[in-house]
Amino acid sequence: MFEDQLCLWFLRPTQLKALLVLDFTEGPRVLPIPMDCLRICTDLWTPNLRDSMIGGRGYIRDSTILELVQLCPDLSSLDVRFSDITDTALKAVATVCPLLSSLNVGICNKITDEGIKAIAASCPALTSLVIYGTEKVTDSGVKSIAASCPTLTYLDVSGTEGKVTDEGVKAIAASCPALTYLDVAETEGMVTDDGIKAIAASCMALAYLLVAGTEGKVTDEGIKAIAASCPALILLDVGTTKGKITDEGLTAIATSCPALTSLDVRGTKGGITDEGIKAIAASCPALTSLDVHATEGVVTDEGIRAIVASCPALVQLTLTYNQDAITDEGIKGLAASCAVNKDW
Repeated sequence: MFEDQLCLWFLRPTQLKALLVLDFTEGPRVLPIPMDCLRICTDLWTPNLRDSMIGGRGYIRDSTILELVQLCPDLSSLDVRFSDITDTALKAVATVCPLLSSLNVGICNKITDEGIKAIAASCPALTSLVIYGTEKVTDSGVKSIAASCPTLTYLDVSGTEGKVTDEGVKAIAASCPALTYLDVAETEGMVTDDGIKAIAASCMALAYLLVAGTEGKVTDEGIKAIAASCPALILLDVGTTKGKITDEGLTAIATSCPALTSLDVRGTKGGITDEGIKAIAASCPALTSLDVHATEGVVTDEGIRAIVASCPALVQLTLTYNQDAITDEGIKGLAASCAVNKDW
C-alpha cells in the first residue's frame, strides 16, 4: 500500500515530536486517507495532536471520522471541507469530542441541520463554524448554534443557497455578542439589511464583514449601521452588491472605522466612485488591500492617486476592467510608490 508507506516515511518519530496539527486539506480527492496514518500520528509519537487536528480534502468518509474521534477524544479543531461525510460523522464528533471549538464542513453537501444540531448540543465551547456552500443546512441549524454556543466568534454561511436567512443571522446576533467574523456572501438575497443591522446592534467587536453577492439586499443602511457600532472593523467586502452600497455607506465606514485594512468594492455597478475611495484614503491609512476592479469607470486615476498618497502600507491593488478610467498617469503614481511598498 503505497499511501501507507508514504505516511510511514514522513511520520518518523524524530521529526514529529512537536507536531500539533495534522493537515490533509490538500490531499488527494480520489483515495481515502489511510487509517494507518491516523493511528501512527495519534498513538505513537504525537500525543499533542489530540489537542488540535485538521482533517480535510483526502476524500474523508464517515469511517475515517468515526475512528479518528476514538483516537482523539480531546479534538478541538476539525476541518473536513469538501469531504463526503454525513451527519453520522458529526454525531460521533459531538458525542466523543465535547471540547471541539472549531468546525469547518464547507462544501460537505451531505451534512444537514441534524448534524449541526448535534454539535451545538454537545460542544458548547464552539467558537468557529464554517458551513459555506452546504446545501442542506438552514436557519434551524444556525439557530441551534446560537442557542448553545454563546462564545461563537467566527461564522461563515456564504453560498448556502438561500437556506440561511435573516432569521438565522438575527439569532446569532442575539446570542453571540463576541462575534468578530461574519461571511454572508452569496446568500441569494436572503440576508438583508435587517440581519446586518441586528449584527451591528449586538456584535460590536465585529472586525470582518463579507456581504458580497447579496443581491442588492444589503444596502447603505446596513453598512451605515455597521459603521456606527463596529469601530474595530478591519475587513469589508461589498463586491457585487448591485449598486446598493454607494459612496454614502463607504464614507460612513471611513469616518468610523479608521483601522480598516482590506476593502473590496468590485462590481458595485457605479455605486462607489472616486468620492468613496478618497474618503477611505483620508481616514484609513492602514489600508493594505483594495479591490476596485469592474467599477464601471467611476473609480479613476483620482481615487487611485489618493490611495497611493495616503495609504503607505498598501500591498495589494486590483484595478482590472475599469473601462480605461485608470490610465498611465494613475499607474505612474502607483509605480512611484513601489520604492516604499513591498509587493504589488
